[in-house]
Amino acid sequence: MRSELPRLALALLVPVLLLLSGIALGPPAPGSGAGRIDRTSGHLGNAPAAASSGPMDLLAAQKSLAAGFGPPIHPVAGQPGIRLLPPSPLLRAPPGPGVAGRPAASLGWHLLGSPESRYAGAMTYDVADGYVLEFGGDPDLGSTWTFANGSWTNATLTVHGSPPPRAGGAMVYDPALNETVLFGGYSFAHGGATLGDTWAYRAGNWTNVTGTAGTAPPARYFAGFAYDGNDSVGVLFGGLNNTSVPVDGTWEFAGGHWSNVSANQTSSPVSSQGPAFASDASDGEAVLFGDGTSSAPFQNQTWKFVGNRWTNLTSTVSNAPPGVVYAALSPATTAGGVLLFGGYGQPPNGSYLPTWRGESWLFSGNRWTEVGTGASAPAERELEMMADDPAGSGVLLYAGADYVAMTIFGDTWQFSAGAWTLLASPSTPTGREGASMAYDSTTHQVILFGGSLLNDTWSFSGGTWTELAPPTSPPRRLSAALADDPSDSGVVLFGGETLSTNGTQIGVLNDTWVFANGTWTNLTATAHGPSGRFAASIAYDSTGNADLLFGGQTAAVLLNETFAFHAGRWSQVALTGAAPVTREGAALGDDPKDSGVLLFGGYGCPPSQSPTYLCNDTWTYSAGAWTVHRTTRAPSVRDFAGVVDDPAFRGDVLVGGFGCPCRTVGNVTSCVSQPENDTWEYQSGTWTNLTGAVGAPPDGGLGWAFVEDSQDGYAFLFG
Repeated sequence: MRSELPRLALALLVPVLLLLSGIALGPPAPGSGAGRIDRTSGHLGNAPAAASSGPMDLLAAQKSLAAGFGPPIHPVAGQPGIRLLPPSPLLRAPPGPGVAGRPAASLGWHLLGSPESRYAGAMTYDVADGYVLEFGGDPDLGSTWTFANGSWTNATLTVHGSPPPRAGGAMVYDPALNETVLFGGYSFAHGGATLGDTWAYRAGNWTNVTGTAGTAPPARYFAGFAYDGNDSVGVLFGGLNNTSVPVDGTWEFAGGHWSNVSANQTSSPVSSQGPAFASDASDGEAVLFGDGTSSAPFQNQTWKFVGNRWTNLTSTVSNAPPGVVYAALSPATTAGGVLLFGGYGQPPNGSYLPTWRGESWLFSGNRWTEVGTGASAPAERELEMMADDPAGSGVLLYAGADYVAMTIFGDTWQFSAGAWTLLASPSTPTGREGASMAYDSTTHQVILFGGSLLNDTWSFSGGTWTELAPPTSPPRRLSAALADDPSDSGVVLFGGETLSTNGTQIGVLNDTWVFANGTWTNLTATAHGPSGRFAASIAYDSTGNADLLFGGQTAAVLLNETFAFHAGRWSQVALTGAAPVTREGAALGDDPKDSGVLLFGGYGCPPSQSPTYLCNDTWTYSAGAWTVHRTTRAPSVRDFAGVVDDPAFRGDVLVGGFGCPCRTVGNVTSCVSQPENDTWEYQSGTWTNLTGAVGAPPDGGLGWAFVEDSQDGYAFLFG
């Protein structure tokens, strides 16, 4: 039964990845309906999200969980000896020599597409290299991207050296050194850590200069970092320390070394998290706006850093914007000043809900002026990235987040001549949890549907996403079951759950739809489907020529029924022998090499088998019978992993999921909550860990949608 504790909103947006097989065609591949994951409560929760306590919700909620603060991942009734430990390090094995019998060059994980939606990255204009440079952000924490001539380029695989993955880093271009400087941020690896390292970027090369930069500022994330052109120094101010407390002090970076100049200040802004801080393109002086923490009312003070000293201009400037934190501030060369956009504003009277701002303000000549008020403008957001782009004759804005709307953006805008222009919309589906994805063997495309609060339909083929426009669509849902359906020349969708905007479960669905020839058709009245459920496992059984559905959960009960779907009708399978125990979130995939379907893991195993209720048992289904396989070595306990039949391998490939391995010391059993990002192969009763040979996706994953794209010749992961 699922927990009723608050859920983690916006644990979304992992990169689109593929596992190259080097084979152009293969047998029909199964689809996998990934479930809605609640890692705050530890499982699939339906309680409303907790009231927002400030703009830190997006990152701090995940940080809190990563650090082990919060309820146990799987509360175990009647077993007080179970406690939660902080997550162990996520082991990211480097690509190895390949798997025996298969060429190494054809195997491994690769990131597809343009920069995906994210927030809290670091971005600045790299004058020496002539492009905008972007690094990190959540969730794509470790990538390097450049923007020039109207398009993004992924430099991650071509740069030499790279900082550890992070969000909330501070970055500025230092013209005296002709290089970009990156400081600090927050890492979700190794149980979560606030960083205090210093890196330099020049001509495609990242260099760790921490050891030569002298005594650096204390570790922090969400700091402000601006260049003071008159004094030829980078200035760092504010941010949050490892306990999420705003930090004080002013630091300068010049000649490759840090200096603490806090003692030289007769006055300074209040310790701030996420201060808006940038160099004024009109006079080279560093401007800070906002001045405050997440506690309302937010300040709308304006400060300048001049002659190595802070000066409060608040009483002399006119027409200041409303107070915000986590807004973006950028030099604006073409406009002659600094441009402010967005941020987190004070909640309206009588409301605890946060308010995201969408206004644009230009500071020039000691005056704030609202600009960009036309019909076309970026949506309200915070933690967006913004940088001067003189080569493009404007200011570039990218990505950001809106917690209330459960949205992480991936759009790119330019501000020029007083107006905003949309340069690029995300070329991939927006970030979501619980999306459903399957390979359509009739059209040779991957089909994705819904997830989160969405009911959109996308196809993926030849490395390109296309949003489809069917005349009618199933209602929005997540955690639905979707699979290839050759008998109906399309894909079949069943069940799932619907949520309100605050994450409360509205209902569990039992409708059946088929998507074929670009059209969704509701077959519920004639399909005679199972009872309503979500997080059920489904796969196309190529041996049995039918879709197989197993388990799932009603509003409160886990299930272990087995159903088959063929030619528009459901039928419950009269099993010969025992079935796997009730569960949700099991990995289920076609296994033609063993003439059946493979099932692994899930949530629902009895405490005698697993104190966290997570499973790691292995079953196969064939001709009306389930068979359990007592393997001597298997992936660790987990749910919501992905499994596909990949013809490049000898068996099925399993990746990701969410685990909770345990160890017992004395009479206390400790369970470590962690996303898994390993890669395994199953063949004829034997599991083999391939992580060292093929690497792993860049982040531990849960709720991934994972299918075999037979037409393009690779296993494809999204979510």
